[in-house]
Amino acid sequence: MKKGILITIIGIIIIGISYFGIEMYGFAKGVKEDAKKENLNAELNAQTQFSGYPTSDKVEFNIKAGKEYYAGEPIEIKLIWKNESDKNEKIMIRDYWGHPIGTGASIMDLKNVELTSQISSHILSSQLFSPDDLKEYEIELKPNETKEYSVDLLKIPILKQTESNLKSTLPKGKYKIQVFYYSKMSKEIEIEIK
Repeated sequence: MKKGILITIIGIIIIGISYFGIEMYGFAKGVKEDAKKENLNAELNAQTQFSGYPTSDKVEFNIKAGKEYYAGEPIEIKLIWKNESDKNEKIMIRDYWGHPIGTGASIMDLKNVELTSQISSHILSSQLFSPDDLKEYEIELKPNETKEYSVDLLKIPILKQTESNLKSTLPKGKYKIQVFYYSKMSKEIEIEIK
């Protein structure tokens, strides 16, 4: 009889531990997913905060960069819009805090470790823009017309601050970058800092 009670108690303990482990795993997974969603929402806030401007599906967005740069110097890249439509299309370029409203950037090392804590420094702004505020910054692209705009990549995102990177800059090395313009995403390109 004592043996049966002991086996039952051990069984209950095992079931309890298993249940607790499953719950903790689910909780941890939920926390991780919530953190991902929160970070994504925060990143997208930089774009939705400046979302007073419509973008056309007919306008292709991309970037061009040099192959190498030097540590401590600006990383000059070109933002490129091309009208793929057979009619005029509009884009908007309004500089705010050193880069156009609605742009964001992701910078990763070659091991795919994300180095940006926010894709746009605009997340720090409390200013909201309406379509009327941005009307004067409209640029009309004719069919097949291209518009290029130079910007310092390091002015766009907020970089993560780490023990080895206290100044939140990009040290020497190779990086993969991608730039966003509202809902459009550029191709990923690789740069090197010497």
